[in-house]
Amino acid sequence: MTVIQVDAEMRERLSRIHGRVLLQDEHGEAIGYFDPVTRSDLDRAKQQFTDEEVDAARRSTERVTTTELLEYLGQHR
Repeated sequence: MTVIQVDAEMRERLSRIHGRVLLQDEHGEAIGYFDPVTRSDLDRAKQQFTDEEVDAARRSTERVTTTELLEYLGQHR
């Protein structure tokens, strides 16, 4: 799992996001997507699956949201 630390201002901005976000650099070039995770989804994932299982599933599937990823892992465990 990759960890990126943010300051209080960015944390507040991120807390208001309700859906998938396209990340861009300062030139408007796409970097990737950010999919906010609800606390309950994150807690559930940490209880049921290891970081390695989650990372492997992200690499091997087209699942883009945490909910989709958890459903996939639950079906293929």
